[in-house]
Amino acid sequence: MNKVGSTNTSIMTSDKAKYKDKKPEDDSKGGYLVSCSSVVANVLETAFCKFGRLVGSYPWVTILIALLIGICCSAGMIKFRQESRTEYLWVPVGAQVLNHQDFVEEHFPSERRFGIYTVEADNVLTSQTLQKMATLHDEVLGITVDDDDWNTLCYRLGPNCFVSSLLELWSFNTTIINSLSDEDILDKINEANLISPVFFSPIDLEARLGEITRDGSNRITGAKATLLTYFIKDQKVFDKASGNYVDLIGKAWEGQFIELADEHSTSGFTLYKFTQSSFQEESGESIDGDLTLLAAGYFLIIIYVIIAMSKLTMIEHKVYLSLAGILTVGLSIISAMGLASAFGQAYGPVHSVLPFLLLGIGVDDMFVLVAAWYNLSEEEKKLDVTEQVAQSLKHSGVSITVTSVTDFCAFLIGATTILPALRSFCIYCGIGIIFLFFFSITFFLAWLVIDHKRYARRYDACCCCFRHSDDYVPSECGQRAYLQEFFYKYYSPALLNIPVKIIVLVITFGLLGVCIWGTVTWEQNFDFRWFLPADGASRAYFDANDKYFPSNGFATAIYLDEVDYYNERDEMDALNQEFMDSVWIQSTSVSSWYESYESWLSTAKAGHPDLNADNWPKNDTVFYDWLDEFLASPQGSRFSANIKFNDDGSSSDRIFSSRITASHILFDNSVEEVSGMDNVRGIANDANFAAGEDAAFGYSEVYLNFESNKVIQNELLRNLGLASACVFIVILILLANILQTLLVFCCVIFTLVDLAGALNFWGITIDTVVAVILILAIGLAVDYSVHIGHTFMIFSGTRNDRTRATLGCMGAAVFNGGFSTFLAFILLAASNSYIFTTFFKIFLLVVIFGLFHGLVFLPVILSLIGPSPYLSAKPAEESGKAPTPRAVTPEPEKEKVVHDAGEPNGEPRITPHFNPAFVNEEGVEMKSQTNGSASHQDGEKC
Repeated sequence: MNKVGSTNTSIMTSDKAKYKDKKPEDDSKGGYLVSCSSVVANVLETAFCKFGRLVGSYPWVTILIALLIGICCSAGMIKFRQESRTEYLWVPVGAQVLNHQDFVEEHFPSERRFGIYTVEADNVLTSQTLQKMATLHDEVLGITVDDDDWNTLCYRLGPNCFVSSLLELWSFNTTIINSLSDEDILDKINEANLISPVFFSPIDLEARLGEITRDGSNRITGAKATLLTYFIKDQKVFDKASGNYVDLIGKAWEGQFIELADEHSTSGFTLYKFTQSSFQEESGESIDGDLTLLAAGYFLIIIYVIIAMSKLTMIEHKVYLSLAGILTVGLSIISAMGLASAFGQAYGPVHSVLPFLLLGIGVDDMFVLVAAWYNLSEEEKKLDVTEQVAQSLKHSGVSITVTSVTDFCAFLIGATTILPALRSFCIYCGIGIIFLFFFSITFFLAWLVIDHKRYARRYDACCCCFRHSDDYVPSECGQRAYLQEFFYKYYSPALLNIPVKIIVLVITFGLLGVCIWGTVTWEQNFDFRWFLPADGASRAYFDANDKYFPSNGFATAIYLDEVDYYNERDEMDALNQEFMDSVWIQSTSVSSWYESYESWLSTAKAGHPDLNADNWPKNDTVFYDWLDEFLASPQGSRFSANIKFNDDGSSSDRIFSSRITASHILFDNSVEEVSGMDNVRGIANDANFAAGEDAAFGYSEVYLNFESNKVIQNELLRNLGLASACVFIVILILLANILQTLLVFCCVIFTLVDLAGALNFWGITIDTVVAVILILAIGLAVDYSVHIGHTFMIFSGTRNDRTRATLGCMGAAVFNGGFSTFLAFILLAASNSYIFTTFFKIFLLVVIFGLFHGLVFLPVILSLIGPSPYLSAKPAEESGKAPTPRAVTPEPEKEKVVHDAGEPNGEPRITPHFNPAFVNEEGVEMKSQTNGSASHQDGEKC
């Protein structure tokens, strides 16, 4: 034993001699900024030291208080509510489209639902195909829900149930259809000016037939696809529990409608089906179905945390402490959800990722806290548990405070957005970050104290009631901190070589340049079908619709209010013509009751004495009387839902409101969608009605989504800019060093730029989902760099020595935090959900770029131009080493028994005599392994 001691002493002397001629880079000693930074650091460290001593003295009381706070906050869950309506999630607050929606829902409420079949065959214009369609049609009309048959369920246009189909040409008469030959069908199809014998409206074959083939004389000879659309009454009511409108009868009918399609899909006759409920179910199932993957990812994190926090000995593995850490995250989640719910914030679909975000950040804080305790100096480890926890929290408290405050500020900025879903999500996350920080330094730290007391008494880490004998000595292999040893002994020396530094700088700035180009060219786009499973029926329907009916776009309308329809004929005609001439509207899809009424007057009332020479009624009374007659006729009955009359029945203002309907062309991207929406609005606003701009407006239900697309890019840039500025200020205040703040902030910005560019190259466009996740990326990017930046400041010595000590102390904790975040989402690579695959791609890139800048680029920069340390810094050559530990054979002396009044039931606290010395590869005993900025070394009081 003496021989080993003398060897250690002699080698230690030579080890210290190596640093004798090395001068620390105190290139800015003195001065106001350095003094200020030291004051800030000392104040924070002193506060955490005192708080740590309080927790160490009363761990069970701390746990009880934390649990009570968590339970009280979770009581807010009684006001928990979910929200899935688009207008309350993604439409900007105060957007004009919300007022338009209120007007339309009040005066033109949705009255119908629909189910669509796309029929695909080699040629749908054959007798065989039409007969199959007729059979299918009869079976659809045979669907019943409870006691309601088709005549009760269907939506009517005039006296007839509304069905849009090629069969309409033969009045849906199965007998007639079954008697048709192929030539009969083609003869009918090629008639000029086809008019529906059921609804007396023109039939546009281009909208009903897909991939039409013609002969040399332009005669239609065949088509690959056609549509069958069935409309039923909308009987929805609002369900508070789900936060959505529900139509149970319509949903039941649509379910049977889908089943019929499955029964009739045979060779040579393929049906693509779509209903409103099937779309909602498939989009929801694409998310819910992958929650099991997230749960499995949660389990992977638990396993990894247990492995990473533990040493592989019977008393030093930390299964229960790891589970306490997971419970810490759980308390934070339920407390955040309860408090946010109490504040009236709704829970949306994107909120489902909240538990895994808090898990990733919370695990990072746990690694830092545990690493700080592991890295206490040998002198500090001789103190009682209360002082050890005080010293460890003093070392680690500032680091987790910086990350927590910066994360909170990033979400606080995000909560000021005008997008309700993003605002609610950021409020949930911000509250979660606060609770995560609080429970980490109370609940988890208290369990860490209890676990250390168990270790000090040699109780087994798995079976806590079993105490190992006094002769038990942990194995040398089990006590080695392999990852920390790797960072100190192998990684940092290799990284700090001059050639490697040059390569790192070239890679960093080369990657930055490429990703800047990718960021600048990043485009905005969103397609609602991304939310559908790739192998789902609805996705197949939309793909077929794009193939066969590329001109069929979203429905839209211009709504008219307070218009004098009799005296403003010219304005109405001009509005209708401009609507038809719009490049964003299918001209043949425009359906105007006003134009049809004019046409009806010229024929039905020709020569009438009350009709003027310009085919216009001589006064408004005649105008409205004849309008009633028109709407009762076969030609006008289909417009009855497009005109709303006043209850008083007065002649001059009998029409309260009306609308002109149409369909957009098929848009290629979000930019075109916004342009199409603005065009329709512009047409309505430019109409020269006497009532002004408020007399007309353009509206479609899809405009709710278009409105968010219109502002999402500006909101994203605004939120990222303000959040970045806020993060910079917070880092500056807490690190209290301008140069170090700039270096850490550069790593954050480089990570975000690399992320944006890589997402562009990966095919991800800017949309609402990406906007939400990028706010999260700021907080994660900060975490990977701030810990390294702060730890560098609490070591003195040469820049290389400080960098090596920093990586030895904090490298493993930062890597563990990043890798555990990655594990939470790794299984989502197999997801079919757009939201979850996007989460996976973004978080994968955040982890890669964040760890690269935090563990590769930042250490290189710090070794070159790193700032001077805090005045309270301790020598780097005495810190950060994670050598191969060796258990020194304990001397055969009796263990000291100390009666500690702070122990439960006055049980004696046992100071183990086997406390192993940590020695490096040369056998030199390490005196300090702290990663903190201890202003009072070796356990001196705070």
